[in-house]
Amino acid sequence: MARRILGALSVGFGGMLVYPRAAAPWASDSSDGVAAVSAGSKVVVIGGGVAGCVTAFRLAQRGYRPIIVEAQDELSGPASATWGNACLVSTNGFTDFSSPGVFLKSVLRPALRSVLYPSGKSENVDHRTNLFVKWSELLADPFFYQFASFFLRMMILRTADACKWDGWQEDVTRECHNEIWSAASDSEGMVDACRLRRNDGVLVVNVEDASDEEVDLKAIISREPFLGRNPLEIKGAYTEDAMSGNSREFARCLAKRTIELGGDIILGARVERIVTSPVDKSVCAVALESGEIIHADAVVVCSGWQTPRLLQSANLYVPIHPMRGYSVTARVRDPKMVPNASTVIMPYSLYLARPSDSTVRATCYGEFTKMKNSAVPTEELEKRLETLVEHACPSLLEATEWERRSVWCGCRPQTPDSLPIVSRTCIPGLYVNSGHSAYGWKFSAHCAAVLADVIEGKDNTFRRLYSLERFK
Repeated sequence: MARRILGALSVGFGGMLVYPRAAAPWASDSSDGVAAVSAGSKVVVIGGGVAGCVTAFRLAQRGYRPIIVEAQDELSGPASATWGNACLVSTNGFTDFSSPGVFLKSVLRPALRSVLYPSGKSENVDHRTNLFVKWSELLADPFFYQFASFFLRMMILRTADACKWDGWQEDVTRECHNEIWSAASDSEGMVDACRLRRNDGVLVVNVEDASDEEVDLKAIISREPFLGRNPLEIKGAYTEDAMSGNSREFARCLAKRTIELGGDIILGARVERIVTSPVDKSVCAVALESGEIIHADAVVVCSGWQTPRLLQSANLYVPIHPMRGYSVTARVRDPKMVPNASTVIMPYSLYLARPSDSTVRATCYGEFTKMKNSAVPTEELEKRLETLVEHACPSLLEATEWERRSVWCGCRPQTPDSLPIVSRTCIPGLYVNSGHSAYGWKFSAHCAAVLADVIEGKDNTFRRLYSLERFK
């Protein structure tokens, strides 16, 4: 292990020596003196996940001509984090990894434990550990060192806006709820098609740590009968305000509305580079790997964890790094013995959800990994997730077609403080709406509305919170 880490360090530092130094990406977050992109302009939105689809929809609503350019052959496909997430729209919980206390508790300690106590048989697995780091790969990745420098900057020099987050959580959560509901209400039948549930609440149960309050097991099992079929004792429980829904269907429905509003979609088109004008250095087009050039008045990068690699073509870097997540989905045999709504089993952070009437999904884990080939799953963690479900909810094995389950792995775009980046850049006409970390579904419509205001040159209460300026 030590030899592998030393080898990775030499490769990583060597990569830093030959890696071109990127320009500072930020521009002033003030709208004063900034020329807005006029209505009717052609805006290329790179990325067909939920962030890209909602962004294009909001821009179309405001009179722009958005074009979604997606590398895959379908929107929000299996390669997208939108495909296999926990279906949970919003909770008030939030983890700022750049907070020193959170870093030690949620990042460093689990990362070390994942090395010292690798998974094995069920009885030897520490299921409380749900964040992992592939040090041998990470330390060989030049992108990671740039991300780490921003991370340390945020940790040591805490900005005023970042420290205000605690007081803004309720406001942001409310905006996330309202924007998603507003977008879904634009089309008849979309709320039902996306299984969107508002004020339904998520049930959080703890099977290891006792609660100070008495647990009403009868009420809990009445709400979720499947919990009564599992051997683990429920020692604590509460209901947290939340929304839930199928983000993939949400994204696809809004993409259809974007076309109806005058937008366009290009699938199977991988962007190779962002093209700037030799005259004023503003964005003028994107170049595809096929050689085709798509001219545009503005470009919005909604490419998730791949955003840094794409911006590298414009000699920019933004602090986003891939964090792999895992989920397993199975078809339902007995609807009465699976969760009726979103349920979280603590202290494992195991999320159970219903993407559709016929399926149930379990999601867990975060895994920091290298930028290149980061979509390739770690087989050990795939098996570990299955072991966790068998340990915490063995009844699901009988209530579903578990033998035909599908395991999914996708990357979430992690930022140092877990807040999204919704911002102009130092290149005129180039914008970013990415870095939503583990909260992509939650932030999607809210950030799209903020981004639309930024493009229009309007002031917005939250634009400074998500601006690149916070890393300055």
